[in-house]
Amino acid sequence: MNTETSLNRFQDLPEDIARIIFEESAADPDIPGWACARVSKKVQAWVEPILYREVIVEDHISISLLHTTVLSHPTKPESFFSLHVRTLCIYSQEYDTADDIISTYFGLEQQGKEETGGLESWAHPSWNRPRLKRLRMPELYFPPSHRHFRFAEGQNLNPIFANITHLELHLYSPVIIPWDWGSFQYLPFLTHFCIMTRQSKPYQEQLPTLRSAVPYFPPSLIVCVFYIPNTISVWLTDFIPLVQENGRKVDERVVVALDEAYYLMLREGHPCSWLEDEATWRPRSVDGVVSERKDYLRAFWERAEAVITRRRREDNLKATVGCGS
Repeated sequence: MNTETSLNRFQDLPEDIARIIFEESAADPDIPGWACARVSKKVQAWVEPILYREVIVEDHISISLLHTTVLSHPTKPESFFSLHVRTLCIYSQEYDTADDIISTYFGLEQQGKEETGGLESWAHPSWNRPRLKRLRMPELYFPPSHRHFRFAEGQNLNPIFANITHLELHLYSPVIIPWDWGSFQYLPFLTHFCIMTRQSKPYQEQLPTLRSAVPYFPPSLIVCVFYIPNTISVWLTDFIPLVQENGRKVDERVVVALDEAYYLMLREGHPCSWLEDEATWRPRSVDGVVSERKDYLRAFWERAEAVITRRRREDNLKATVGCGS
């Protein structure tokens, strides 16, 4: 038998099957198939909408390459990025370059930006697009007049919040003019909220902020995560009261999140079932691309939701036992 003639050549596959194979390879959350885009122009057209669906850049080279691509992309239609990009996270001190990139992504649904630039950056037009659904941003990007969640009525509106479902707010010092938490309750689609404390500040400074927000949680809210970054270096010796006093005792939807390494260390050193029932973990952004896999944020929120589910199951069991007795 002629081995070469007995094998099915890839080009002999029906086009729809070949396309599915390439699209599945491109969608791999761990190792995105960028090489697929170099197979042929036809395959490139198939996979690039998937490859650019979630864009995360963390170093100078990646940011420069992305910048070049968005400024000049003769093989892509003008609306390519606004149609296909749904997540954009930029970790950069190159403010002008980042704004050039953001200007191209008017249609994105999720956006994250770390501490890069001045207070005026809140006014970038792309950040006031009602289509935005997921946002991660330091509060310093909002001047005092815009530290509220109103988008429909009143002055100094924030249209950016109109359709938000997932919000991560990086808080700084409580000395800064606080947010108008009374307007928080009017976010109609918010289901996931994360308060992230500043790494260089004691987490205790933000506990009043958490308690100020709780009475105004929107009815749609599923989970609120109080995230303490860099806990592995802080060495929180009071982690037990930290978790127990700032989780379900504040509100059943509040979950404390620690750095992944610190959380795992606690679980090994202090075997206790309550830790998994009360807290969760998150990789640090500074750990690089590994912590920002394409399924990173989805997995983070799913872990937090799982804590809420376990709590409610436990409460329902206790209520059932109580009724039986």
